[in-house]
Amino acid sequence: MRSRRILIVDDDPGMRAIMRRAILSRVSGVAVCALSSPDQVLEIAGVFRPEVIVLDWVLGHGKTGVSLCREIKSKPWTRRSSILIISGQCTRETDGLRGMSCGADAYLAKPFAVGRFIRYVQALLKRSAIGGPRTADVLLVGRWLMDRKERRLIAEHGGSACVPPSLFHCLWILGKRYPRAVPVAFLIHHVWKNHVRDAQAAVAILRLKKYLHPKDGAIEAVPGQGYRLISAV
Repeated sequence: MRSRRILIVDDDPGMRAIMRRAILSRVSGVAVCALSSPDQVLEIAGVFRPEVIVLDWVLGHGKTGVSLCREIKSKPWTRRSSILIISGQCTRETDGLRGMSCGADAYLAKPFAVGRFIRYVQALLKRSAIGGPRTADVLLVGRWLMDRKERRLIAEHGGSACVPPSLFHCLWILGKRYPRAVPVAFLIHHVWKNHVRDAQAAVAILRLKKYLHPKDGAIEAVPGQGYRLISAV
């Protein structure tokens, strides 16, 4: 069974962490992608195909949850996603109506009880009918979203980056084996067709590490076993 997909967009790291942990601990069979910036939401949503999108009212970068909601609902690949707008600054009834008028499916004022938030998310998941992502080409590992077709790594803190072919192939294998370690010999065979040595593979791993923001996670060398991805909680 494929995972139900939820996208969180909030520039407050504390709120992102609370919502992400609450969903993963209380809703079964879900994959959560969390973003701090609204800049690449449409692009990422086209890859991740979220069934539910949680938007903060105030997002920074010159955008609000209301304006972003209108953009999401205007695109064919995201218009069927259910949207929950949350806000700590707008608490009047008319503010909720304004949020709903932009195409949002639900509105929740802060502060809110975690249980109430989860009930909103579960209700929106039940009504969603959006299709799944390209499961063979998309991999969600911890706070990383990997798009194999575009060789792109998307992360909560690291943003979006195109990774060189051999490095992305290495990252993809580590992601598929997550959280287990991958032997160096396995990487050398499958990524470089046995044309490099251990020392050259180690240099490539160092280059790959530069694409990973430490707040999202890291690549760890496991003595006698190889390398593995470690995702931030």
